[in-house]
Amino acid sequence: MENNLVLKGMKNIDGMKFHDIEGGFGEGKKAMLVKEIANIHKKEFKHINEAINKNRKRFNDNVDIIDLKGTEFAVDLIDSGIYTQNSMNASKNIYLLSERGYAKLLKILEDDVAWEQYDKLVDGYFTLRAKEKSGQANNFKTTEELLIYQLQEQLKVKKQLNEVNHRALEAKNKVEKLDKKVDDKFGELPLFTVDSKALSKLANSKMTAVLGGKKSPAYKKLNRKGWADLYGQVHREFGVSEIGAIKRKDLEKARQVIIDYVLPTHLKEQVEIANNQIEFEKAN
Repeated sequence: MENNLVLKGMKNIDGMKFHDIEGGFGEGKKAMLVKEIANIHKKEFKHINEAINKNRKRFNDNVDIIDLKGTEFAVDLIDSGIYTQNSMNASKNIYLLSERGYAKLLKILEDDVAWEQYDKLVDGYFTLRAKEKSGQANNFKTTEELLIYQLQEQLKVKKQLNEVNHRALEAKNKVEKLDKKVDDKFGELPLFTVDSKALSKLANSKMTAVLGGKKSPAYKKLNRKGWADLYGQVHREFGVSEIGAIKRKDLEKARQVIIDYVLPTHLKEQVEIANNQIEFEKAN
């Protein structure tokens, strides 16, 4: 059947350049070399051949595929400059695909870009086109027409899904930006009463501990100085005059400032003197 093949020159469809080949799969039917399909889809020729050979049983000879290796038409490919003698000798297979074979190859590759290129080639090159009919099998003259129609419908669905996914992603990004704005504004608000009370309680516990406990002499004598220093440090840190004015976004930082608080040297010395004095008196 390859004797019916005719090399008719170059085609240029939407920037895709390849040789126009007719015959082989039936009178007037178009075909494409796998070598040129690989170029169109920017894939290595050997990788396309490997993909076909791994699924060779899915390609029907003289319906989906023809191996031109060793045929008279292979000589024409060399004479036309499509192949060199060396590249022809190095290639185990020189495959030619019908539109149906090309569609099967794309099912194997599962490449969105490849499907888009295929859609252009169907519209601009292959003579067999899916009919705009109801989709019932009896509206198609051959199973090949039905297969192409089904594949094109799958492509439409994939495009629609991609559009839906794109719109969903845009909506998600908008929601995330809105959430961030809300979070930012919320973070600028002053502390809730429950949070400011919790910070005050934490500060009181911290001061009680550094003064030696509520029953210690230092606590009785120096608690006001201690609280004034601790609260003063917190107020300076966040530029506020009271605990309740701290911004919500700074709540955890304020907690850490209180937890890490240490008495200044002069106040620490007074605490030690006060607490040691009672111990000295007990000893005597």
